[in-house]
Amino acid sequence: MGFCMELNDGSLHIEDNITDAVWNDVKSLLLGLDDIALIFTNATVSTEIIDIPDSVSSIQFEDCDFNAPTELSGLKNGRSVIFKNCKQDLLIGNVTIKEIVCNYFEISQEGMSDSPGLLIPDINECIFSSCVCVGKMPAAFKHVSFIDKIRFAKNTKTPKIVAEITASDEEEEHEHLFFYDCIFQDYTEININIHAKISIHLESCLVNSTGEEFYPSITFPASSEIITIKIVKSNLRKLGLSLFMSSIENLSINDSTLGALQLSTIENDEKNAIYGIAITNSIVDELSLRYRDVVHALVLTDTIFNTAPQMFGAKISEGSLFPKRKYFMRRKGEHDASCYRTLRYIMESQRNRDLEGMFFSLEQESLLNTKNKLHRLFSISNMYYLLSDYGTNYRRPLLIFLLSIPLFTIIYSLIRSHTIAVELPIDWKNITNSLIFTLKQTFQPFDNLKNTQEIQKGDLIKTILLSFVAITNTLFSFLLLTLSGLAIRWRFKRG
Repeated sequence: MGFCMELNDGSLHIEDNITDAVWNDVKSLLLGLDDIALIFTNATVSTEIIDIPDSVSSIQFEDCDFNAPTELSGLKNGRSVIFKNCKQDLLIGNVTIKEIVCNYFEISQEGMSDSPGLLIPDINECIFSSCVCVGKMPAAFKHVSFIDKIRFAKNTKTPKIVAEITASDEEEEHEHLFFYDCIFQDYTEININIHAKISIHLESCLVNSTGEEFYPSITFPASSEIITIKIVKSNLRKLGLSLFMSSIENLSINDSTLGALQLSTIENDEKNAIYGIAITNSIVDELSLRYRDVVHALVLTDTIFNTAPQMFGAKISEGSLFPKRKYFMRRKGEHDASCYRTLRYIMESQRNRDLEGMFFSLEQESLLNTKNKLHRLFSISNMYYLLSDYGTNYRRPLLIFLLSIPLFTIIYSLIRSHTIAVELPIDWKNITNSLIFTLKQTFQPFDNLKNTQEIQKGDLIKTILLSFVAITNTLFSFLLLTLSGLAIRWRFKRG
């Protein structure tokens, strides 16, 4: 054969240009063999199809140049696929890695200059137990399933000649990670340690959860510089995204489910600013923004929070949008109360009465829910919530007040009636007198104690019952009007 090769200890080493003819010769040579490691070194790859035969368990390319749109595919239950310091032709040398199932996948370009000719493959429909990418990141992961440890690294900024370093060159130090329709298993740990600007895009991705013991995670070191994180239409339940002390510009999550979203930093951190956060139509298990400064308005519309958002020491811009009360699911205990209390203080400082009232209500309910069910049901705090949402809703007591007028009218009519039967005609005179009596007790407090003529017309039992209901009517009406007035006063206090 017209190419340089060496078969030794289960490894086939090839140092020659890989054309269609050469690749066919390699496959012919491997017939009848098993568990072969195929290693290409210093080769120029010009074939468009590298369909890995069943006899190959691992394949490695080292210092190779891809000069054709090559598709690498066919490895099933393999040991490894490795690319080290490889390059591709800018115009036609695009590499696609497709339908590969292996324990270990690696693309390493450590130490190479950050030139446009570096290998940037598309990775489609693969399954990797472990994955390591060092240097320039792959173009995109599509329909890829990750099982165990995944590492993306760029240890130092790629070397440049001093004369070539300009401001525009520094701006080009920007890595992108794209994940489309990818699956992360319970054990997946993704560590992103890239010393350059990073943008991450996840779309239609999924966490395949099989138990409660292990949760997948994506972690960044404290020195990371995140330009954009965008998550769209992804079910990443239980996945923890840790960006503690990382520099973040923009975070966008839409129509997705996410586990823990750790965006906190330490107090007095110089790089604590986040320019924009938009989480819409999503579900988030946990959100932490401790000591962050959110520069633009925070947008959290129609998002369910399974735990109370933690914003201790955070600065939130005016005009921020929060979901309605029902979207905050957990309201129990001192910790939840303190989280909602912090948000209440922030909204109070911004004179946002609606949100201040909502978070005050959530705070009080969290404290109320620490009590047992019977105590909670008959407590004054619960009554306060039911009647006026802890003094923040002036419409509710007014509505109850208006509904109480026909209710007490009916009660008075029943008490005054001599006979109650379905077949009897309606006594409109009795109803009219009861309505007048109700209005007197409502707008003339304790009128029954001053004018007892109407009450004493019946027998003793009816007189006592009518007096009791009239006093209750007066007290209840006075309470509702007072609660409504206090809520109106609270809403318009200090402007």
